[in-house]
Amino acid sequence: MTKRRRYHHGESYFVLIGGESCKAQGSPIRSERDSQHTSVPFIGDAYKSLRMAGIPRDRIITICQLQDYRTTLIMGAEGDLVSSKGVSPRFYRKQLEETDLHCQLLLDEGGADYDFEMVNPATVWSVLSGEASRKCPKVVPLNYCSALFFAVYSHGDSHAADASAMMGGKTENHHLNAEWFAHFPYRYPSKRHDLLDFVATENAGGMAPYHLYSTQLRLIFHRLFAANPSRPVVGLLNYCTSGGNLEFMRRPSVVQRLGVDGWPLFLMASSGGSTDSLVAGLWQSVFRLLSSCLHPPATGLQQQYTFESLFEAAVCAYHKENVYDLLNECKERAFSERVWELDFSFQEGNNNKNAVSDPWHAEWNTKCREALRDLQEAYTRGEAFRVLHRDHARGIADGVANHPRRPNHVVVWARGVNNDWRKIPHSRPYRCPITAYRGIHAGCEVDLAAIVVDAFAAIAKPEFVCGRSSGIHQASVSTTML
Repeated sequence: MTKRRRYHHGESYFVLIGGESCKAQGSPIRSERDSQHTSVPFIGDAYKSLRMAGIPRDRIITICQLQDYRTTLIMGAEGDLVSSKGVSPRFYRKQLEETDLHCQLLLDEGGADYDFEMVNPATVWSVLSGEASRKCPKVVPLNYCSALFFAVYSHGDSHAADASAMMGGKTENHHLNAEWFAHFPYRYPSKRHDLLDFVATENAGGMAPYHLYSTQLRLIFHRLFAANPSRPVVGLLNYCTSGGNLEFMRRPSVVQRLGVDGWPLFLMASSGGSTDSLVAGLWQSVFRLLSSCLHPPATGLQQQYTFESLFEAAVCAYHKENVYDLLNECKERAFSERVWELDFSFQEGNNNKNAVSDPWHAEWNTKCREALRDLQEAYTRGEAFRVLHRDHARGIADGVANHPRRPNHVVVWARGVNNDWRKIPHSRPYRCPITAYRGIHAGCEVDLAAIVVDAFAAIAKPEFVCGRSSGIHQASVSTTML
């Protein structure tokens, strides 16, 4: 495919938005606030990655509680807070050091553009919509913006759009009966409550002014593309149930009426509409790859991705870096009792079955789904674990356990010895069937590949939508955003 042309004169802009629940970080009584912040460190990391890639400070807009949060930490570290949650000054000091480590560059360059009470949904609306005012002077200059990238890191949730959807109790948050949202620590200014006039807030429990709704994002997109149909907009929504914000792009009536398939919009979410996101979620991997695309070509550091291939690479990294989420779901469904009863020892002296070096974890960690059937066969045939007389096990330092029924024998994790049981002479098979962990089929052998597929359905799965007929998914990241 030929390189995608520049859509509009001007330069690209980046908006980093850090939210948090008002209960955790919005109380006027600082001792009632949480000592940890959901988003501030991640905003600092993302800001640094953009700056290190060469993006100028004036083309990055930051909305987060950096100094607001630091004020609480400083007061706590100096012993000026009598925390209702029993947090010690020492812990506040540790959090302050870690926050400054993540946000040092942002602090050195003036801090967040919008902090304290300005971290509210109305600020996000004004910044993305280009509505400058005295209180909100730094916004995306829509007449001079060639492309827009924005990212939101927060908590998220949804509520029913109307009372009838709640009849008979909680219902599944389908796109026809739910309002998805991200949390913010401060509410809309009283003069901007018009921003909620078109949102179904009946079931928000009075918290709607603290929410940035998918309906509002949808209207922002509509306005942006009405003003300039060819300017790319790329978004990352990193919060629980954020996938619900993508549903409008899949709704046939919206696609037909608004022509959203022609919008150059590429929108990513860290989880589906009914699942929680992981800490860091998709955020870290997206910004790591994005920054690699933004280095000037002359540096020789620039990587080439389309937006779709960047998402795919980010998801691959996301699953690798968050493998424990999948592991835990798998272990809720299947295990090998014969492996679990063994007490392995390792050179590091770590025989904790939750350790990464444990064979049960390491086997899952190093095998892709395509190899799961081979892995299961290795367990059931006795190739993965071998039985040795204790005298023959001398010299094998790692992955050795006492045989549970033969005092003079040990069980060796064969894949921990050069990954090949054939290199262990005088060994015999130690068969380890993989069975259901619980339920009516507990103890019965299971299909490991099917278990993993089922586990994948239960964890946070990043997803994206885009205006496919616009070609945005095949556009070069570096060409579009530089």
